[in-house]
Amino acid sequence: MNIIHNKFFQTALVASSVFSLIADNNNSVAPYLSIRPASRDLAGRVVGTGPHRHLYGMESYYGDLGIRFKYGQTFRGNHISEALFGPALLNSNTTGTNNCDSSKQITVAGSAVAGRNGSTDLMAENFYLPRDYKSTLTFSPKRQYFQLDLGFHMNLDEWVQGLSIGIYGPFVHTRHDLKFEESNVTKGSTGYAAGYFDSAAITVDNLNSSFAAYAAGTSTVKTTDVKANTLNYAKFNNEEHSRNEFGELHLEIAYDFLLAEDYHLGIGFEVTAPTGHRPTAEYLFEPIGTNGKHWGVGGSVSGHYTLWRSEDENKRFDFVMEADFVHLLKTRQRRTFDLVGKPLSRYMLAEKMQKNDGTLATTQTGNPKPTYQFAKEYTPVANISTLDVKTSVGVQADVVGMFTFTCKGLTWDLGYEFFGGSKEKVHDLDSSCDNDCQATFAANTWALKGNASVYGYTSTITQTLSATDSSATVFNSKIAATAVNNAGVDTPQPAANVNGTTITALNTTSISTNAINTSATPVLLALTDLNIEGAATKVQSHKIFTHLGYTWIDREDWVPFIGLGAEVEFGKHSGNGDCNDTNTSTTTICSSSSNTALSQWAVWLKGGVSFN
Repeated sequence: MNIIHNKFFQTALVASSVFSLIADNNNSVAPYLSIRPASRDLAGRVVGTGPHRHLYGMESYYGDLGIRFKYGQTFRGNHISEALFGPALLNSNTTGTNNCDSSKQITVAGSAVAGRNGSTDLMAENFYLPRDYKSTLTFSPKRQYFQLDLGFHMNLDEWVQGLSIGIYGPFVHTRHDLKFEESNVTKGSTGYAAGYFDSAAITVDNLNSSFAAYAAGTSTVKTTDVKANTLNYAKFNNEEHSRNEFGELHLEIAYDFLLAEDYHLGIGFEVTAPTGHRPTAEYLFEPIGTNGKHWGVGGSVSGHYTLWRSEDENKRFDFVMEADFVHLLKTRQRRTFDLVGKPLSRYMLAEKMQKNDGTLATTQTGNPKPTYQFAKEYTPVANISTLDVKTSVGVQADVVGMFTFTCKGLTWDLGYEFFGGSKEKVHDLDSSCDNDCQATFAANTWALKGNASVYGYTSTITQTLSATDSSATVFNSKIAATAVNNAGVDTPQPAANVNGTTITALNTTSISTNAINTSATPVLLALTDLNIEGAATKVQSHKIFTHLGYTWIDREDWVPFIGLGAEVEFGKHSGNGDCNDTNTSTTTICSSSSNTALSQWAVWLKGGVSFN
């Protein structure tokens, strides 16, 4: 018995070593939140099943059919905000304490707003807004889900003692709501001079109406000579988004190689078939309740040991251990990426470039011509950085340790569950998918606009420039709001128009004598600029749960059972507790984490029938 006892607890110790698989402290903004799939809920599968499984001395088929109704929702919504918007978030507390659990806000401020913070304030020019626009963004993210679990487990002792099969799958209705609000709005009163957005001046009435309109993808700037696209991906608004789907179909074949009245120890092989939706990347906080269309293969370990049994055998106290480990195979998913070293750059503006038509030069000796020039089109970076890629996860582990007290037909389960996985891998672009794919990045086509002006002028000529601002971020540009001569663009050189053999210097306006700069070597975006590695996430959480159940043990053949349960799950958060604080002069950032597990609670009603 001591040998069995030691084997069981050694196996439990090996299963718990999964913690080492996910030791990764990389902090980054998460353009996509990986969320624990509804089907990966080992605690929910095993609670209330003690009297019906791993029975000793059976010589025929036996098993159980179960159904569970579950409702859950998140808490610590600020952790979701930090994962999505990390570098831009500020504490809005007024107590002088720097507490990441207080409410968070983001400031949008144009480069002409006095006192703006160039490290954390989103630059309004990126969103087709006036330079003197200012507002406050707040978020209170919430996830709710309604889940219906179906399960079938059958022991095949008539064939092979200890052999069993199980089939499980959930229907899940998921609701995601960022609870986004824009307030304290100063709309701004200043439009843009000719050359900044368009060949003609743009009045404030023709600019975007609000940041919220930009983020929702419903509004853009009104131009006469330029195409300005709305945001198509990573959008967010103040609406709730929901989705219905059937979670992964889970098939398991297991074998108890040690089986006695007071213990069992078994191993299994499992496959999960994808039945849910793929991420579409249309919305930032996309409602997903499944694993994102991955096939999964893996194995499992299960065991129990009876720690105490009463003399009349009506009562007993057991320790139960269950664990499964699954590898998620490559699958196609649509993801939005930021640029390397530029968090939230998906919301910046990119300008389209084309080959120089021969009309643009610089005033340097020999009048060299830049290779590219502005092609009269803008688009948010997310529209070009959203691509279909292949993703996989090396291992996801679900480990349960549970104590069960049984008194006749009454059972009480109390346990702990760890769920975690290695960081996902984002592989090459998926060029094998159908016509609905976005598998090609348009290299040498787009550049960051930043604060650059894109037109130069003579008294009779309007000329598109090659000005790019590759050092710009969503927060700032080295080109000052007052620098209409493009002094801070990449490789600045005075611009000139070429008309046959006539070279004419270009100015900031048609009536100005102030020379305007263009980029002698414009910097265009390449596939290598996408922060693909930084967009990879993982999930790690810790759960405590309990379940109170009752089985009608006086019945024969078909034995009904029912129970109530509850759980609290804590998503690990790697932030260090230091946030930007609006009432201090410090600029410490609320760090986000590649671990995007959610903190949530849930309650359920579980019932079914066992048979033999």
